[in-house]
Amino acid sequence: EIKRVLFLFLTGIIIFSHSFVDGVLDRLDGHVYVGSPTTKGTLTQLTLLCLGYIIIDLLIKYKWL
Repeated sequence: EIKRVLFLFLTGIIIFSHSFVDGVLDRLDGHVYVGSPTTKGTLTQLTLLCLGYIIIDLLIKYKWL
């Protein structure tokens, strides 16, 4: 469905942006090294993307969105 695709695309753009890395991941110890996400940072980004997808999928499935 188009809602899922749009949400996944927009969330990915936000989570993998430099603003997110500088503003969110940089506050977490060991997630950023020299302005780029480490392996731990990338796993955090992917986890947030997956959690966001699960939430949007449930919202669409139960007709809340």
